[in-house]
Amino acid sequence: MKQINIKLIVWGIIGVVAMSCTSKAPVELKEPLVFYPFGDVPENPQSLQVLTSCLYPKDQSMLVIYGNSIAFHFSKSPEHPSYPVGTVLYGVLWESEADEDWFGAVVPKQIKQIERVEVVQEEVIRYDCYDAQGKQQKRPINEAERIQYMLGQQKARSPEVK
Repeated sequence: MKQINIKLIVWGIIGVVAMSCTSKAPVELKEPLVFYPFGDVPENPQSLQVLTSCLYPKDQSMLVIYGNSIAFHFSKSPEHPSYPVGTVLYGVLWESEADEDWFGAVVPKQIKQIERVEVVQEEVIRYDCYDAQGKQQKRPINEAERIQYMLGQQKARSPEVK
């Protein structure tokens, strides 16, 4: 009888702890961060995989590089010298802000600029640049430099769990 009471108490405590650990708070998305296809941008970069990100504290901005599945799988294998045909990369430059919930964290606030690089053929690379409203911009003077920068970014590596 004592053993049954102890089991009942233990299971009761486990049940109370499990129920108290569930969150009742709804998940809130910050509306300005939701990227809707707009303007001249042909697709939603946020529907692609994140390859890497860079912080620019002086400008209070951050660059997130998204890639299609070809770019994502290619970036896993560093033995290839260049991205294959069909690769599409997006560089989305965000104005950044401190995260209210996590001390020291930086999160995107709103889009400043979008760059798109596509490997059309072996030696043919298409570059497009869009403003914060998704309107296509004139080709920048440093277009070749921007293409090299985008294609030179490596996928961020996360630690492997063994």
